[in-house]
Amino acid sequence: MAKHLKNINGHFVESDYENALNSFLEREGWQCLFGDSITRANRKKVLYMDDLLQFLKDNHKNVKDEELQTTSDW
Repeated sequence: MAKHLKNINGHFVESDYENALNSFLEREGWQCLFGDSITRANRKKVLYMDDLLQFLKDNHKNVKDEELQTTSDW
């Protein structure tokens, strides 16, 4: 893969990494969308709050449910 990346002044171009990752994910069955094409009320809001809360519960066992509920304003 690295041989296909543009090398500019000793640095690889970020968009090449992004395109390579997107291509890999699409081959794995993921659907890649531009952020502007996702409908949501507020661009500052988390897209999938349920997923975020579950991740926090799974990875931070010391966090109480009451504390997680305060994140719903995100």
